[in-house]
Amino acid sequence: MKKLLLFSFLFVFAFTLSACSSTNVEKENLDEQANQIQEETPKQEEIKNKNVETAINDIKSGDTISSPITITGTTNATKNQLFVELRDSEHNSKVRGYAVIDENDEAQNDFKITLNFVFNSTKEGFIAVYELDDNGQEKNLVEIPVKYEVSE
Repeated sequence: MKKLLLFSFLFVFAFTLSACSSTNVEKENLDEQANQIQEETPKQEEIKNKNVETAINDIKSGDTISSPITITGTTNATKNQLFVELRDSEHNSKVRGYAVIDENDEAQNDFKITLNFVFNSTKEGFIAVYELDDNGQEKNLVEIPVKYEVSE
């Protein structure tokens, strides 16, 4: 009887030890997969500052801007259908304009717009540049976080 009890104890102990070992191996594999995915995924900021269709020049993430602000860049958009907005920190539009696009024979066209603003309480927000699709939804959005110089 003692042998049977001892054998049962050893069997349960070995099974438990085996289960713990495989759990650690599985956890290590999951950690490695998560790290690999994280390394392959581009940073969100890189995606928002530039996409295949549109890029903003001379304004970097976190810059402080003052009025009037001239925004320049390149785009695949044509026929002056490029919208430029100054947005608050909740992404609500505060100032909106249409950029003038200098069309040429190349794939990328230059754009330029000057916007005026007077903000008293909006201190942080975004510069957003985008086109509208056939359904009136934003497409090819480029959004850069900025700080606004506020009026005192």
